[in-house]
Amino acid sequence: MVSMRDFRQAVRNLLLRSHFGRHVLVPAIQSAYDRLPFVDWRAKRYAATEGRRLKKFLEGDNEDYTVVFDVTSFGGLCYTMGIARYILAKGRSCHFVFIDRGIVPDFYESAAVIAEALLRGDKASLSCLSWRDFKSSLENEDKDAVLVFDDYTRSNRSWYPAAFNLLNWLMADAGDEVQDMTLYRRVEFKRPDLVPKNQPYITWHCRYHPEIDEGRRASREEFLHSYKLLVSRYPNHRIVIVSDLVGCDYYRNLAEKLDIEELIFSKNRNLPSSDFLTDVGLIMWSDFFYAYRAGGIGCFPQLSRMPYLMIQPVCEEVFWDRERLCSWQRENQVYVKVAKHQFVKDRSTDLAYIPGA
Repeated sequence: MVSMRDFRQAVRNLLLRSHFGRHVLVPAIQSAYDRLPFVDWRAKRYAATEGRRLKKFLEGDNEDYTVVFDVTSFGGLCYTMGIARYILAKGRSCHFVFIDRGIVPDFYESAAVIAEALLRGDKASLSCLSWRDFKSSLENEDKDAVLVFDDYTRSNRSWYPAAFNLLNWLMADAGDEVQDMTLYRRVEFKRPDLVPKNQPYITWHCRYHPEIDEGRRASREEFLHSYKLLVSRYPNHRIVIVSDLVGCDYYRNLAEKLDIEELIFSKNRNLPSSDFLTDVGLIMWSDFFYAYRAGGIGCFPQLSRMPYLMIQPVCEEVFWDRERLCSWQRENQVYVKVAKHQFVKDRSTDLAYIPGA
């Protein structure tokens, strides 16, 4: 019996054969579909459909799985690797493939380093291929091999927006052992030397860009209230601001204007710059992680057992239930959903989301 998902994919492929269908009909249909109600319900339902398909294979004799990643997003990479780690935790082989579309080559170099560090073991393998080479490889694949989101991948469509929701569904009824093997652990990262080993510390991710996405920049009031919260909760810990070099310069200057002197910054122009994986390690080895309208690096503590408080919007992620974003989330892991900055006229009202503000 043909599923509705297969039927829709067949119709889409048929429309894509013509210039009019490819450039007019399909975009118009997609735009109309995106405006339909019950977006979150549809996203969870779509993830559950793929989840049931994968679980059926995992409960059978299928040993080899392929996971494709084709965008330039560290958050998306974190989620997509999570699916690969789940497959490996179930004792299967997983081939993780980067599709290099010739955009932002530096990203793929960094992403490959991250994947090599976090997808380990004899059953994990990595490749970086062009779409043409990957498509050719599919023609020679083992008939029993499983391609995650097979329909999207073969149609050269990115499915990373569904990655978190799929992982959320898969992990919901996984045992503690599989969950712990899937989630990121601090022992997988090198502990940076920025903070002495005998000094307890917490991390605070701040995002800054001088030209774009200004709404994800912490205001003076948001920064001050966040600082007071962290000092009150962790009076014996040092606070480490995690950002890129430009961000550290910006928030260092802001801290000086607010007479805050105790902060440590992950980047310093007088020291060699740390890479993304080192910054993740800095977070994972801390005793607590905090983020207020920040960036994708927060996906790593989110996919871990470490305690955190994140106050920020979601993108394609759908809350598992009314209280939890993640199905594996514990009481000391709190995610507070706020509206995207593009839709907030008065940010001062957001201060109420910071405890004690």
